[in-house]
Amino acid sequence: MKILAVAGLESPYLDQIEQVLNNAGMAPAVIKHEDESLTFVEWHDIVINNLDIDYRYAKGNAQYHNQLVLKVDEVYSADNDASLWGWADPKSVWTLDLWLDSKPNFHALLPCFSPERWLASRLVGDSQNLQANEDLEQWLEVHQQLLRVHFRYPDRTVLVDGYRSLSSPQRFLDYLTEKWHMPLDSEGAQAMELPEIDPLALLLAQQVAHANSDVWSLQQTIEASLEAFSPDMEQGPNEEPYFLDVALQAAEVVECKGFINQLAVELEGSRRSEKDLKAELESLGCIKSEYNDLSEKTKQVQVQYQNAQEENTLLLQQVHLVREELETVYLKTQEAEKKSSELLAERDHHVHLAAERQSQVVELTSQRDTEMKAKAKRRRVSRHWSRRNKN
Repeated sequence: MKILAVAGLESPYLDQIEQVLNNAGMAPAVIKHEDESLTFVEWHDIVINNLDIDYRYAKGNAQYHNQLVLKVDEVYSADNDASLWGWADPKSVWTLDLWLDSKPNFHALLPCFSPERWLASRLVGDSQNLQANEDLEQWLEVHQQLLRVHFRYPDRTVLVDGYRSLSSPQRFLDYLTEKWHMPLDSEGAQAMELPEIDPLALLLAQQVAHANSDVWSLQQTIEASLEAFSPDMEQGPNEEPYFLDVALQAAEVVECKGFINQLAVELEGSRRSEKDLKAELESLGCIKSEYNDLSEKTKQVQVQYQNAQEENTLLLQQVHLVREELETVYLKTQEAEKKSSELLAERDHHVHLAAERQSQVVELTSQRDTEMKAKAKRRRVSRHWSRRNKN
């Protein structure tokens, strides 16, 4: 049995991703609590409220660990007919380390959402309570956690574009099935209709998001780490990720504004005097000169870059040669060490034999001395008796 948790930014899209998974065969996690059947999110909220803790920093809390993990063990035992079950919970973002460390059969799906589209949806949905800076901090905090967990557990977590998961559910489900061998049926999976966002709201959200360098930098890192469901999804002509799609939609608004401004400039230009037009022509000439200078510098940089590439190629060749020499020296050293070990073993054997032979020589010498003493004694006794017999 496998466990799959969908953890990400609090959003209706999170529940839609869970619905796609449930329709494909993932059994929902149902918790028995005081004769009630609760969803994982409902039961998780009860645990947090009873313990009165901040769930974002509860990883080391023993009570929290026992109530969370051990209760799910009970569900695992009670629902052993399901080969895959799981849940979608924004609060699980902060407990992923606990699950991944204690459950080898636990996997985490980490959907990411672009800050522009998320802010724009909040602006349209609840503009009175919108606090852009605080919302961006929330987006930043959650996605930093998702990225950290993914880098720590790359084999059991997947970082995906949340919007793409809903617009291409078949590819998304097939990818999970192939990666983790999960019993998910992608046949009949229908793309979710994502709500259209007001282009002006997108433009405002984009300006606010891009003004925050931390958000912009993290967004670029996430885009580079997102999993592609299939090779033809990697930024093909008709398959741009929603992260880029957001920028394109906002860019259309900018283009419209630019066109209006251009008409205003042309109208104003028609009223200018000939003197002003000449000044503009001179300015354009300066710009052209600067452009030529930049083009020349660009060519120089390209030459320098080509030279640097050639130097890098030579350095790599030298590194390969040094590596081969080191491998040869290493093999010779190993062979010499082996021969040395054999010679030492042979020497020890000869020393042992010499010691045995020395011991034998000492023993034989002792026996010889004993026999010689016995012979000498017998001779003395024989002489003594010979004298007595003569007398």
